[in-house]
Amino acid sequence: GVEGLGGLPGMASSKPMAVLPELRYLFFALEDAAAQGLSPATLHTKLDDSADFLSRCLSSYLPPSAASRAAVESGSVRYGSVKLSLGASIRAVTVAAAARIALDEVQTYALLRRCVEEDKGAMPTECDDDLVERLTHFYFRERLGMLKCIHALLIRAVQADEDEDGHGRESFGAPMAACLERILRDGLEDSLTGLLCSHMRGTTPTRPQPSGMAATAAAAADACQSRSQAQSPAAVQMSRDWAGQALEETQVMLECTFLMYYDQRTKCSAQRFAQLASAFEAGALGRAPVASAELVRYG
Repeated sequence: GVEGLGGLPGMASSKPMAVLPELRYLFFALEDAAAQGLSPATLHTKLDDSADFLSRCLSSYLPPSAASRAAVESGSVRYGSVKLSLGASIRAVTVAAAARIALDEVQTYALLRRCVEEDKGAMPTECDDDLVERLTHFYFRERLGMLKCIHALLIRAVQADEDEDGHGRESFGAPMAACLERILRDGLEDSLTGLLCSHMRGTTPTRPQPSGMAATAAAAADACQSRSQAQSPAAVQMSRDWAGQALEETQVMLECTFLMYYDQRTKCSAQRFAQLASAFEAGALGRAPVASAELVRYG
């Protein structure tokens, strides 16, 4: 087996890609680094390793690609300087799972290993509905963990002037502030507001179709009646789960966007305000985020 998959590139390539951090654990560290037994220096390293991924927000999770599929199917996947050999069964499981959750094949392999390790189970030999459900929920938690990391960094910035409480928390403020400055400089505003608008308009891919192609929430809503009649109970539940996830992500991104501009480090330009207002008009003030209609429909 291969241990320590915490720093995986986003996809197989001769050129290093963004790492795939363990974001729920990073969020726990941001919430209370001292309780996690971390020093400010260790927190700084963790944030530095995750900053590129955080700056791209949810866009760091990539769709399936021919290059990543070919790498997995070849049985040899490079993680940084480490080359891993994949057996025939795990190759097939990874490719099938990637299609089911609409995620890059190499990223799917990374999440699959972590999911199995967390469950203390053996690596699967087939991609059944139980595996897809467990992996999907693991993926959902990581996506929310990433947004909550951004939220925690923004909250810490807003509270910075009030946080000199004499309990040592201020010693962790410097690495958090440095990470926030870096991800803002590297394009967090564009990534966050673009994804928020996409979620509000219903143009974000919400879940894979049975064919493995991701469908947008708007397209899914338009085809809802015929699809809901044909879907199995498990498929209906998965549709509901994806819709619920989209709503949770929208809520956290709304809070992050407010905090980003409230902090005053980032000025909301007139063009950006118009972009957000247009998305709100089309989504929240029009027919609500399409995901909410999906959630009610499958409820």
